[in-house]
Amino acid sequence: MKGLLSVRRNDFPVIGLFVLLVTLATSACSSGSDPASTAASAPASDPQAKVATLETGAARASSPKPSGKEIRERIDMTEAEKQALQKPYMKCMKQHGTDVLARRGAGQGPDAKSDAANAACESLLPLPAWELDPANPEAREFAQKERDCLKGKGVRYAEISEDGAGVSFGGQDNDAESITLGLKYAPECEREVAAQTR
Repeated sequence: MKGLLSVRRNDFPVIGLFVLLVTLATSACSSGSDPASTAASAPASDPQAKVATLETGAARASSPKPSGKEIRERIDMTEAEKQALQKPYMKCMKQHGTDVLARRGAGQGPDAKSDAANAACESLLPLPAWELDPANPEAREFAQKERDCLKGKGVRYAEISEDGAGVSFGGQDNDAESITLGLKYAPECEREVAAQTR
């Protein structure tokens, strides 16, 4: 698989690695049934029929409801500001028995308990900056300009992410120099490209 372990800058705020591991474990362990095809084959009059979504088939009944005022990161935010936005998620995870920072510090990956906690709390994670959001129809263009900027700063392996909203570093072989330089220069390139598009 191309760039399975490649790195995106937004993958590594305080909790990014943990969420990435939970996501990978969840997708690797998902059941063989396809919730979308199951929902599509259910009769329209069936009250148990579900609409196909991009979420897994797991119910999120215990998830905190979004307030309608979802919080979104900004390109120009400092790491301290991003960490402040993540506090509600971190608090929720602790309330569900998972200390993200302690697990990450101990090098622990996801388990059933942390998967359940993440499912209950993930709605509290801030949305990515609009420029990096896959829902933004202009995100791919932004990512292309960011990639060009990074390559201009010496990042050899910088590719548009599969979702088109951001840049992955390291390429197929996870080139350490590209990852290091990409993480170093990505914030600067993001700000430069954002300033050009305003």
